Amino acid sequence: MSREPELAPGSAPRGAVLRSATAAALATAIDFLCVVVLVSGAGLSAPTATLAGAIAGGAVNFTLSRSWAFRSRGARVPELGRYVLVSGSSAWLNAGGVGAVLWLADVPYPLAWVAVRGVVFLFWNFPLQRDFVFARAVVTKP
Repeated sequence: MSREPELAPGSAPRGAVLRSATAAALATAIDFLCVVVLVSGAGLSAPTATLAGAIAGGAVNFTLSRSWAFRSRGARVPELGRYVLVSGSSAWLNAGGVGAVLWLADVPYPLAWVAVRGVVFLFWNFPLQRDFVFARAVVTKP
């Protein structure tokens, strides 16, 4: 049985970026489906539907990120708390970003949604998941 090498605090296992992006893509697909259904079917506004979709996608992303992308062995409840904090702020960034883009530019809401999602993932979600939510504990040697 191979053992994963010890990683420095704030680092992630090899391939974590690709796995995290894949987990995010799947969660985002679920998220987007929710947004389309809520806007087209239920008549909600795009920012409100974006917030609801982000919550649904967040549940999928936490599960995949914890077990697969970052291969976390940390305590689940504290990680979940940190994830909720990051995801909650991410949901508001996404909803606010979509609202701002739609207010500033005459673009279809799906285009605004995709553009904002990409920016928030690259500059907010991945770095915080890697360095805060699923960060490796500091190992002190005697």
